[in-house]
Amino acid sequence: MKGIRGGRQNGSYRGSHEVSNIRDQYFLEGLKDGNTLNEFIRNNLNNPVFKEFGRSKETNQNDIKVMWFDRSIQEQKGTLHETSIEEAAETIRQNISDNVLTGWFRDANSDYKPSLITQMARNAGTYNAALNVAYYNYVQDNQVTGKTSLPFDTWLRTPMTLYRGDRGQTKVGNDIFNSYSTDRKIAEKFGSNITEIKIRPIDTWGSYQTTGEYEYLVPVQKWKDRNRIIGK
Repeated sequence: MKGIRGGRQNGSYRGSHEVSNIRDQYFLEGLKDGNTLNEFIRNNLNNPVFKEFGRSKETNQNDIKVMWFDRSIQEQKGTLHETSIEEAAETIRQNISDNVLTGWFRDANSDYKPSLITQMARNAGTYNAALNVAYYNYVQDNQVTGKTSLPFDTWLRTPMTLYRGDRGQTKVGNDIFNSYSTDRKIAEKFGSNITEIKIRPIDTWGSYQTTGEYEYLVPVQKWKDRNRIIGK
């Protein structure tokens, strides 16, 4: 898989209290099923929980896309398995269009983030592939440093430290993930305000690059209660 580089823009999804209430209430009331993402959106868009908050249709649709992807991921977590980097790369190429991969990972254009999430949601097999790309990067890094790599299944559930640099980049109102690096020095290239989190690989959306500046996609709701600023 070819390496793609690019800077990142910081994002702010919505207030954590609002996200928590929407998600908690929505799941308590139950999701209506759907065989496709579009059907899932249609079946759930008029849920009364959304009307309570008076939010836009577009924002509601973005939430439902995340719920679809979250549900798909939960269903897959028991079937995650190690694959070759070649197989993982081919899965990503088949499921994520080139213009979306280039638009976000090379050009750092945040306008492509909703399309990336939509395609990930429609083709949830990319989750296993993206985690395998992340594992490949982890093993490659350990080979350089001489560290011993954990087996794939153990690595998935072992907390790791990730870093994100912020220099006041434009915030994206509907953001649902942020990009993090395993290397603090790389994070510092994107801003002197460094956020450090500890998170298990299985709680991220994996990685799609094999360059020295590869990034993890971290769902906003996964880190919002865990992040802390460690330097300026």
